[in-house]
Amino acid sequence: MAQGAVPTMHADWTAGRIVALVLGSLLLVAAAGIGIGGATLAVANATSRDDAGFLMSEQRALSTATYAIASTNLRLAEGPAAGVPEQFVGTVKVQVTAQGANPVFLGVASTGDAAAYLRGVAYVTVVDIPPRPAAPVCRTTPGSAPQTTPTDAQIWLAQGVGAGTHSVTFSLESGDWTVVVMNADGQAAVSADLAVGATVPGLRWLVAILLSVAGTGLLIGVVLVVAAVRRHVRRRRCKVKVSIKELGHIGHEPRALGQAATYRSNKAIGGCE
Repeated sequence: MAQGAVPTMHADWTAGRIVALVLGSLLLVAAAGIGIGGATLAVANATSRDDAGFLMSEQRALSTATYAIASTNLRLAEGPAAGVPEQFVGTVKVQVTAQGANPVFLGVASTGDAAAYLRGVAYVTVVDIPPRPAAPVCRTTPGSAPQTTPTDAQIWLAQGVGAGTHSVTFSLESGDWTVVVMNADGQAAVSADLAVGATVPGLRWLVAILLSVAGTGLLIGVVLVVAAVRRHVRRRRCKVKVSIKELGHIGHEPRALGQAATYRSNKAIGGCE
C-alpha cells in the first residue's frame, strides 16, 4: 500500500469483532423467533379460552355413514414422567355439537376397551385434522352395527349424551385412551362438530419464560452488534485523521491544509482508541 494511503475497510474488522457481529445477529434472529412464538401463545391464552377457562380448538365437522367416529390412540407417559401431562395440560375437555335432532353420545375409554367394544363394528378413525380448508382425514374399518348401545357399555372414563352442544371433562391419566362419538341409539350415520381443549395451567408460565428469554436474547444481541460496529467506526475515524506532514508527503499541500482543518475538528469531537 502506498505511503499515506487510507487503509481499506476490511482491514479494521478483527476476528473478535466479526465473531461478536455474527453471534449478535444470530441472537437477534433467534430471540425474534422466540418472541413471536411467545406472543402468539399469549394471544391464544387471552382470546381462545371459553367461559370455563378451557383453551379450546376450533370446532371441526366430522361425519360418517358408519356407526362411530373414533380418535387415534392417545398415549400418555407412564413411570416418572406420568405426572408431566397432567401438570402442564391440566383438565381436558371434549365438546361435541350434534348436527341433527338425534342425541349424540360422547365417551372416553381406554384404547383396549374401546377397541373391544368396536370390534366387528363399522366405524371411522380420525387420523389427521389439517388446517382449513382441508377436510379431516379418516380411515374406515368395515363391519356391522354394534351389539349394544354406547350408553350400555360400562367402559367409559367419561361420557355424555344429548342433542345440541354438550361436553365431557376428565383429568389426564397415564395409559392409552380413545375418544368415541356415536349416535346415542347406536344407529349409523353419525354427524357432529367436535372441539378439544384443556385448562393448560402451565401456559402462562411458558409465555413468561419465552418472552423473558426473547427479551434477554434481544438485549445481548443488540449489545454485541452495536459494540462491534461502533468500535469499527471509531477505529476507522482514528485512522483517517492524517497529519499535515503526512499529507504533504503525497504532494497535495494546498488541499491538505483544508483536510487537516477538518481532521482537527473531528478530533475535537471524539478521540481515538
